[in-house]
Amino acid sequence: MISLCTVIINGMDKFLEILSESICKKTKLISEVVIAVINGNNKEVKWEERNIKFQKFNCHLEQHFPYHHALGLHECIERANNKYIMMCDPDIFFANSIDEIYLDTINRYNLDFIGISHHAATNQAALYFPYIMNILVEKSALPNNDFLKNHLRIRPTILRSIPEPDEANLQLMNGKYLLTGPIEKYINNFPNKNQNCIFDVGCNLYLWSEQQKWKWLSFQTLDCHWYTTTYFRSNVKNLKIPPKQKLLYHNVAGAIRGPDEIEKIYKMEQ
Repeated sequence: MISLCTVIINGMDKFLEILSESICKKTKLISEVVIAVINGNNKEVKWEERNIKFQKFNCHLEQHFPYHHALGLHECIERANNKYIMMCDPDIFFANSIDEIYLDTINRYNLDFIGISHHAATNQAALYFPYIMNILVEKSALPNNDFLKNHLRIRPTILRSIPEPDEANLQLMNGKYLLTGPIEKYINNFPNKNQNCIFDVGCNLYLWSEQQKWKWLSFQTLDCHWYTTTYFRSNVKNLKIPPKQKLLYHNVAGAIRGPDEIEKIYKMEQ
């Protein structure tokens, strides 16, 4: 079974009702949803809907936004109990049983990693590599505590083009492989050589995937919102993906855009 992990930042809890409803209505293999609320004020709560166990808890962090998402996801993953982890943005709803589609594709082609690419993939250091906006992976396959040891730090920038201060002066965060920011020692190991590319949350999974020789696939979007099975990238050849169907809708920049648009689109899909 699958544990879905998501992080609430800047009041994005307004999207949870739609995400949760689509999980309950569309998915079949998700049995646990773990929700981290960054610097929230409420007590931890647990509830159950349609045999899916939900838990929402507060994650108290200092006011340095770039690493909130990453550390919130780490807290969720530590609490997750299932074999598979699905990392997911909260401003999403599912149009189909994406969990079944993912697992079927993983098993059919012996993949290690599957998900969607960033909606602006060409701006990302890892290009079309699956992005934490929505990915599925075995929990046991994720990096161990020795991965990038003494290089995982709180970095002041996510941009390749801005030189970072002396690494020794940055807060050390061993084990937190989802952290943002370029690591000078590994910066040229990423496929995007554009000086303005972004080292966003989860970028270091690309390095891990190269070390472990992962086989991966990511679905893409043409309009930055809808992801379907039509367009995809992979490091595996001769894939036959299921016929065109909608996978998920991503609101994009939900903290800025607000829930109105996604609610309207979601209701249209019902």
